[in-house]
Amino acid sequence: MSLFATRLRLAASPDAIKDLSFACTRRSLHRGSSNFPVSSRAHGRAFSASGGSDTTSSKTDTAPLDMASGPVNGFQMNQYVIACTATRQAAIVDCGASSRQELNAFLKWMTERDYQLTAVWQTHAHLDHIAGLGLLSTTSTDDDTDVSSSDVPIYLHPNEREIYKSFPQRCQDFGFTVEGGTDTLPSHDDLTYFTPDQTTMTLGNLTFDIIPTPGHSPGQVGFLLSASSSSEPPIFLGGDFIMQGSIGRTDFPTSSPQDMDASLKRFVEIMDEKTVIYPGHGPPTTLEREKQANPFLQPFL
Repeated sequence: MSLFATRLRLAASPDAIKDLSFACTRRSLHRGSSNFPVSSRAHGRAFSASGGSDTTSSKTDTAPLDMASGPVNGFQMNQYVIACTATRQAAIVDCGASSRQELNAFLKWMTERDYQLTAVWQTHAHLDHIAGLGLLSTTSTDDDTDVSSSDVPIYLHPNEREIYKSFPQRCQDFGFTVEGGTDTLPSHDDLTYFTPDQTTMTLGNLTFDIIPTPGHSPGQVGFLLSASSSSEPPIFLGGDFIMQGSIGRTDFPTSSPQDMDASLKRFVEIMDEKTVIYPGHGPPTTLEREKQANPFLQPFL
């Protein structure tokens, strides 16, 4: 029986998936999970938990959303690229790559598919999720990564501003290093903050709902792409909210267990059980599976 009650389609070759896999030392910003790098086209056929048997060519697929992900930096944070196949516009979700090798693997993936990077969407501003923003703003393109990346807007919730500003100190606290140094991030004044009445993000022809999920971090959000038909699952890029068998930690100074409880309660009440959750750490899962097996969701069922 497949682990995932979803319908997705793998688009990249095994080599492309391997390009997004990096051997890093694990550190805990959540409550456990294994890694599952994946490159996929959404809304096609089902894929296996192993990630290999249903790999198909992206050239013959007409799915509206293309995706790639891989664990980056010492915290094994899942960095994502999402792309509208119709307009070739792409966005990075949580730019945590702490080396040019990691970042260039994602840029190369976009180049090979003729995608244009148009934005960076941040679920929150913890150090493992923003470590690559300095590299992205200063990276020079080459023949393998011909993607303009220095002037793309970076979107973040305004409640994450102070956490973003504390990046150098947090790196020192965790012994976390970034190629090029920890003082290369764009200024917090140069970011684009979600407005109070903003509820969606647009990527080409695709519209994602912004889902507030505070708790792990005060301004954490997720991005939800609703299903276009009854046979397709919604897709949720959730950062450090719900992970397979786990949730984001709430013992940081800026975390709130009460806010996390409220976010979890609201999420299980309003979301389709078939929703595919792409988390900040660990493998993809579904809300249906987590309602059955995740102990942190049980009080809200």
